[in-house]
Amino acid sequence: MRIKFSELEISGLSGLRQLSIGEFLVASLLVLSMTQGAWVAAGIRESMLKAALEAGFIALFAMGVAQRLRSRQLLSGIQLILPFCVAVLFGLVSGATQGASFIESLFYVRLLVVPLLFLVGILNIPLDRAASRRLLLLIASLMLLQLPFFTYKWMVIGVEEKHWIGGLSQTAGQLGLIFPMLVLSMLLLLYLYKGGWTILIVTIYAFLPVVNEKRAVVVMLPLLVAAAFYVYAQLSSRHLGEQIGIPRITIGKLASLSVVCITVWISSVTLIPSLQCGSDEPCPVQLLKYGKDYLLRDYSSPMNHSDTTTKDNNTNIQLGRLKLMQESIETLADRGLGTLIFGLGGGAINPSPNLGPNRTDIMFDKFGLRGTYSFGLMLLWEGGIASVIAAAGFFVFLWLALEKQLAGVHTNSSIIFGGGIILMVAVLAFDFFVYSTAGWLTHSVTPFIFTLSAIFLRHGYPAKVD
Repeated sequence: MRIKFSELEISGLSGLRQLSIGEFLVASLLVLSMTQGAWVAAGIRESMLKAALEAGFIALFAMGVAQRLRSRQLLSGIQLILPFCVAVLFGLVSGATQGASFIESLFYVRLLVVPLLFLVGILNIPLDRAASRRLLLLIASLMLLQLPFFTYKWMVIGVEEKHWIGGLSQTAGQLGLIFPMLVLSMLLLLYLYKGGWTILIVTIYAFLPVVNEKRAVVVMLPLLVAAAFYVYAQLSSRHLGEQIGIPRITIGKLASLSVVCITVWISSVTLIPSLQCGSDEPCPVQLLKYGKDYLLRDYSSPMNHSDTTTKDNNTNIQLGRLKLMQESIETLADRGLGTLIFGLGGGAINPSPNLGPNRTDIMFDKFGLRGTYSFGLMLLWEGGIASVIAAAGFFVFLWLALEKQLAGVHTNSSIIFGGGIILMVAVLAFDFFVYSTAGWLTHSVTPFIFTLSAIFLRHGYPAKVD
């Protein structure tokens, strides 16, 4: 194998296609991002993998900038990330007024900006249709590669959320829900379009959150299926009467997906210990009560009961998600309107040990609050409501760009592909603002979402043209 740096190509053995340096870098980052767990099992520290990924994102961004400078063209994608730049500015200014350290501000910029460098980079490097097809095949292969890890977990470990979240990062159990939901975003539209054997792979991925003990699947799966029905119906009606018209949803497909949802629901209440129902009340009633307590519980909730520990020495005693949001808003508001709008400054509640000792429970130590929070709530604390609104602008701008491209494509494959990516972005936004920090911070899912988005924005679905 030889590398021709003058042409920015890697030439393989005879019969192998040529890969550009940019494509090779994107492919390497995709592989590394979606196999972090396997590398950790092999003895490599996850912090080293994350550092390698972030260095790769920066390198890809630099390549994109260099390409645009050579061609004397404007940088693509800058308009998409402008909202995050505004959020960064709010956090930095707030941090300066609140006395945040330089390293805290630096970490704040890193958390918000580095994942976006990958998106801007891949929008600007040379990437033709053939290269895009190869990347799509690689992403599909990496998605399927997760299944043996899940199978091992199911057969050897059983239903559990802390180990073998596929081959992805092992530091965030929430990926056990978010990753299958992202894959299903594409698979559901594909099934509604083609039908057939696709229902089998839909069923497999729908079951993965159960293996990962993710209770939210009993709500999230029906919601995602409903969203897929809505998006597909919109696509179908938009192209009604055209030669490339999308087939309407059939009763058979509706029934099949209903059976999948019911099967996953039964599996969840049977296999996930905390969802198993007693005999005193109907199971749906018990689940509703459990969900209410889970979301709204305070420190005195029976769910937090412990005979031997208190909230001061037991980090498992936490507020419910909605209760934590409420308490966070009230705490910031009590410190003044300016704090509520602009936050406490970048890095204020970042639990990273790199920012200093004894930060793992920093929100409780500083404000008496503890619980599972999303990146959006973290952003509220550090950049205020203004930064949350600015970050929402990124998802709106990306959605508008995808919608604009979707309106201009003229093949069924491009229409279904674009609809699936829009659903993926919606799932990522849900994770970002409501569910967890995992989707944004682990670098396990943003690379493939941004790769698919960039390919669609550049080529639609890059089908081979004879």
